Amino acid sequence: MMPEAEFGTESAANAALLMCKMLDAAALTLQRDPRGPQAGAARKARDAIVAAVVARGRLQIPPAPRPFPSPLPPPPAHDFLVWTLRKLEVALRAVILARLRAAAAPSAVVDGATLRALLEQADVVRVPARELLKERARLTSIERRERLGLESMETPDEFLCPITYEVMRDPVVASDGHSYERAAIEHYHAQEGRRTSPLTRAQLEVDGGRLRLFPNIALRKRIDEHEAEMESVAERAATLAAQRVRVELRPRGGDGEAPTPKVARRG
Repeated sequence: MMPEAEFGTESAANAALLMCKMLDAAALTLQRDPRGPQAGAARKARDAIVAAVVARGRLQIPPAPRPFPSPLPPPPAHDFLVWTLRKLEVALRAVILARLRAAAAPSAVVDGATLRALLEQADVVRVPARELLKERARLTSIERRERLGLESMETPDEFLCPITYEVMRDPVVASDGHSYERAAIEHYHAQEGRRTSPLTRAQLEVDGGRLRLFPNIALRKRIDEHEAEMESVAERAATLAAQRVRVELRPRGGDGEAPTPKVARRG
């Protein structure tokens, strides 16, 4: 990231500082009015900076130069470069961690490629490995499901949230008797002060300003069992298919044995 050989120490530091200011301005704009007219431009600027840094690989903090022959302190330009790069790393880390949290939301639909890209971005800005254990485990599970072709299998309608039409990860029951993804029904309720059910139009019960919701533990268990069963079936099918391919590719003679090579006789 911005090596001195290309830009010079002071120029690289100024570029990093400019990126930090742009990220701070974008964060402030999105915090004040995430749906306002300036929000789109702020997101584009933020995403462009993240993409530019990630494209160059891991953010490199240059070590202090080794003076010779006396141990003099590093020059001010070097200190400024290190300070700005660390500040940029912290700002980028906050952006990427926010993206990971959004991807981990129960209502989020994330494929393997998207989650893999987020984890690569986290590596660029040195997010501690312990903070990524859950995301890496989820990526392994998603890649396994994609490899087995489970994404194309039909899902029972009762497992789908009637708002997002995605498989529920945190199903809850509202006062209308229907199950929803928690984040989806809470977001629906928060929009424009909606108080009625999205399905029955009956009044939804509220407790202390929040929807009265109850975890649907039985449904969550059925969803988990269904997904585990589908994975098991797909794994068995993949194993049988691989065995069938090996058998078909095995060379056979007239009686099912491998043909014996003929040796030419010399006259």
